[in-house]
Amino acid sequence: MSRFCVLSGLLVAAAQGQVSSVPRPSPLEAFVQQTTTRVTWSMDAGRIDSNESHATVTALDAEDAGQPARRMRGVRVSLTKPDANDQVYLEEDKLDIVKNALDEIATAIHFPGVHPTYMGAQAFWMGWGPPKYALIAQYYFGDAATAAGLEIRPFKPMFQGYRVPYTFPGQPPERFSAALGRAIEALKERDR
Repeated sequence: MSRFCVLSGLLVAAAQGQVSSVPRPSPLEAFVQQTTTRVTWSMDAGRIDSNESHATVTALDAEDAGQPARRMRGVRVSLTKPDANDQVYLEEDKLDIVKNALDEIATAIHFPGVHPTYMGAQAFWMGWGPPKYALIAQYYFGDAATAAGLEIRPFKPMFQGYRVPYTFPGQPPERFSAALGRAIEALKERDR
């Protein structure tokens, strides 16, 4: 019995240690929320709409007004549905990884055979560690009562659960990937 208690205590302590390492808010979100930071440029890169949820992908460039050399760029994903709304920020260096993960999901769902309830990508898999990104995207397969489609979940630290899921019935992952692709191109164009 005492071994079980010790093991349980170690697992709880390890899990609590992971909570403090969860990167929330993301570095871009923390930067944008500073009082001296302002968004100097933005461009809507795409929208994903369904009868349940709406998402707007916006490329942005932000700088610290007090120190203009301090800049960050990336994407803001604004998520809304009738009973909730969220904003998720992804730094520029993570955009290709998230886009490629969405492309991986898009390819996997078209393979014939038996599908699980959800199809995700390895990049979003957390294992026992903290999440790598401020959101998790996956494709859910419908049944007689539910249409298949994309699902986006902003992440919260462990033991607080995920934020509310934003579901997009009938919308494939390619829609989100294409919007991220346009944002990536717009950010590159700003460098030219």
